[in-house]
Amino acid sequence: MIVDDSACIGCKNCLMACPFGAVELLPLYSDGKPVAQIGTYEGRITAVKCDRCYKLEIPACVAVCPHEALRIADIEAETKDKKLKAAIALAMTRL
Repeated sequence: MIVDDSACIGCKNCLMACPFGAVELLPLYSDGKPVAQIGTYEGRITAVKCDRCYKLEIPACVAVCPHEALRIADIEAETKDKKLKAAIALAMTRL
């Protein structure tokens, strides 16, 4: 998910809809100063979520993790591998 700050109105719908609790609403800043919400004295908020460093080949967090605790997962390949291992284990118990 990539947020267009100019379109986000801070309605919180995405925050409530996300099943993973991964969306946050944070104050919006421009040149180090909070952006004012039109019609109020409060600062404007915008949705924020990890975009997996979409402009980089490898997300920065994965690249700098000193213990290789983070990795990019290919869900389909991992699911296929798990199913294959389970089928082999089942076949071995029947021998």
